[in-house]
Amino acid sequence: MRLLSTLACAALSVLVLTPALAATKAALVESALPSRPFQDSANGSANYVTVGPTTAGSTLGVTSITLTNLGSTDRTIFVFAPVLAGGQICGSTNVIGGSTPRFYVHVPANQTVHLTYPTPLVYPGVGGQSCVAFGGAQSVDISVNGFLN
Repeated sequence: MRLLSTLACAALSVLVLTPALAATKAALVESALPSRPFQDSANGSANYVTVGPTTAGSTLGVTSITLTNLGSTDRTIFVFAPVLAGGQICGSTNVIGGSTPRFYVHVPANQTVHLTYPTPLVYPGVGGQSCVAFGGAQSVDISVNGFLN
């Protein structure tokens, strides 16, 4: 009888904790990347090109970047989180600085380089905008895929 009572109390305590655990799990799932798919592209006609959401407050997690060099000379592209001039949004070419993550990509003439990130490369908002910038990207077609949170 005592064993049955102990088992009944244990089962009841699990049932009581289950809603709290479910709420915790739901909160964690909702606040982690990926939550909304994202895709943007641009043609590098200016010295700096930025892509990203056009609304402030989102965090961009990049899962792939594709760079196609349409020119006849090799390009070294600087990829970074931009600091945009006051009031500018992603898509602007008015870049006044940069932040991390940042790296260089060599793209041979008339070729494509595709970078994949199974764990998204997170670009936190700088000045309220979560964008990816590409420097030295003249004559380069750019495509960015990922998720927004």
